[in-house]
Amino acid sequence: MTRLIVAALACAVLAGCANDPAPGAQLTPSGTTTTAAPTPTVPVTTPAATVKPTVAPATPLPTDLADGRHYAYLKTFDAKKLTLSLDVVQFLTGEAAEKAAQEDGQEAYDYYVRNQNKRVRTLTVAPTVRVFVNTLAAGSSGNSAKDVEVTTAKLASYFASGEAQQRVFYVTLSGHRVVRINEQYLP
Repeated sequence: MTRLIVAALACAVLAGCANDPAPGAQLTPSGTTTTAAPTPTVPVTTPAATVKPTVAPATPLPTDLADGRHYAYLKTFDAKKLTLSLDVVQFLTGEAAEKAAQEDGQEAYDYYVRNQNKRVRTLTVAPTVRVFVNTLAAGSSGNSAKDVEVTTAKLASYFASGEAQQRVFYVTLSGHRVVRINEQYLP
């Protein structure tokens, strides 16, 4: 068992920890993981600022969304509990946008955001989530089309001001956790 744990640790270090088990997880002889109490994370320095330590739930909240990219209107973000509530939408371009807009009695302008239901889902956010915005950071970057990485604290400030709820985002899920949040640039 000791060899298995040492081998798993060496693999994680060599692989850049890309597929780390959850914080506090331990490898068993059968190759599965067990989870102990989560351990606090160390502050991470990003180009934008220093991120304060947070502790993610050991088990992600249940969701019917598959891992991958999902377009959505973000509703709430709790930086302390690491949860994000959102309303999934379809972001369409080209002929698909024209057709869907026509079916909905709307007009498309190079793109169309279709929201066929208002179901709100709450997801677990990974403590290492990366957040990118463009129009929200235009005042500081000088370019509304430029993606700028921001901290979760800055994202929370966009929610506090009501700005984030007015934008379309796409979130990336991995292991049923949000690992990336991107504002969709809209001209």
